Amino acid sequence: MSAVTGLPTRSKEASTSVPMTTLVGVELRKMVDTRAGRWLLIGVAAVTVLVLGIALATGDAGTRSFTNLFSLAQLPLSILIPVLGVLAATSEWSQRTVLTTFALVPSRSRIVSAKVLAAMSLALLTVVFALVVAAAAAAVAPIFGAVDSDWSLPIGDLLQVVVYQQLNMLLGVALGTLLLNSALAIVLYFVLPTIWSGLTDSISALADAQRWLDTSTTWMRLVDPDVAMTGTHWAQAGATALLWIAVPLAIGVTRILRREVD
Repeated sequence: MSAVTGLPTRSKEASTSVPMTTLVGVELRKMVDTRAGRWLLIGVAAVTVLVLGIALATGDAGTRSFTNLFSLAQLPLSILIPVLGVLAATSEWSQRTVLTTFALVPSRSRIVSAKVLAAMSLALLTVVFALVVAAAAAAVAPIFGAVDSDWSLPIGDLLQVVVYQQLNMLLGVALGTLLLNSALAIVLYFVLPTIWSGLTDSISALADAQRWLDTSTTWMRLVDPDVAMTGTHWAQAGATALLWIAVPLAIGVTRILRREVD
């Protein structure tokens, strides 16, 4: 009897003996080590460079400034990188390898936390990548014509970009956690915000909802160099995050903690 009652204790100890940093590193490696993950990263990098190349070739002096190039680099990154967040949450369920993961680390909450932290780490790395490619583009910009030589990037603007990328990544993770199906979550990640934006644009009664709950309105201000974020703007971004991230993530985590694994 003592041997039987001792098993849960050993399982709990095994699940907590692995440091969170190790779990995050493993989950981060899972995101980028697959063929799909690698090709997605390569594709995102190529599209980002292409966007900046077009801006250099066709833009004016202001467009070729470092700050503007850095802002432009956020668009392809914020749209495509969160797909990896979706896959981080769904791939093991779709491929039926989650049983192995939970056998190695029985604490499901730690696994979910590691996936979220890994996705946030990758989002932070995309900001670093954007800084590097924007700086490289700004360095060669004089070849294409007149250039705004201002290289300043206020720390507040940089932090807003970090928040913007984190929000988009967490949106992908939240939908993936909620649905636990890669294909469905990816489709809805692209479709749902677009449909919602279309509805709020076309129906006047939803104008207030657009100001508070539309990702393309409240979050895009974070990377718009012409917008100075106010307290109201931050509240609206937070309300949007509550609807699109906190609610589906809470429901999804509850499902994962209770769901039977077969």
